[in-house]
Amino acid sequence: GLNLWFLRKIVVLPIRKLLDMTKKVAKGNLAQRLEISSHDELSQLGTSFNKMVEDLETTTTSVENLNKEITERQQAEKAMLESETRFRSLIDDVLDNSSVGTFILDADFRIVWINKVLELYFGLCREDIIGKDKRQTIREKIQYIFDDPDAFKMKVFATYDDNSYIENFECHILPEGKREERWLVHQSMPIKSGLYKGGRIEHYHDITERKQAEERTKSIAHILEDSLNEIYIFDAKTFSFI
Repeated sequence: GLNLWFLRKIVVLPIRKLLDMTKKVAKGNLAQRLEISSHDELSQLGTSFNKMVEDLETTTTSVENLNKEITERQQAEKAMLESETRFRSLIDDVLDNSSVGTFILDADFRIVWINKVLELYFGLCREDIIGKDKRQTIREKIQYIFDDPDAFKMKVFATYDDNSYIENFECHILPEGKREERWLVHQSMPIKSGLYKGGRIEHYHDITERKQAEERTKSIAHILEDSLNEIYIFDAKTFSFI
């Protein structure tokens, strides 16, 4: 009877306890650990069990962290896609259809983007100039469309040499081919934050109608002035002009 009791205590009960813990681990309870109180084969089995649970816990934690990282990345990608969609809508639906011509330049003054109306104003194709150096583009494609090429180049280049101030000036585009004559106001300023920090944004407002109205007003004023100079006084007594 003593031998059976001893066998039950030393062998059967530890194995049942190990089996019970194994079932709990299988259900996801990884806090199970066997107390090791001897150095026999059963203790070695217990040590192996504890090591297996620790490894499983580490692996599970890694998997959970990986799943968390994947979920966070998916959420970030979704947010980025939504942000990109809104940004693309702003570009395509608003800025690209604006009547104000726009250049966006990066910190190296390379052309990041221009809108459709600027293509029309300057007679450019954006696919040909995106990514190009703006100074070089002015020298090769832009400055000579203006009635005063050197003055235009000097004023714009000055903003690149000292990209710290807002610039405003009028410029006159000459007609050639499909390009129409236009008067524009150049307004530019440094980009102080965001992806293109250190770059510059340039706007061109079409003031052609205003300039044409001013020219018509001047013409009428000249006509009136000339008419006044040509008025004669008629003397009814002598029937002659004085």
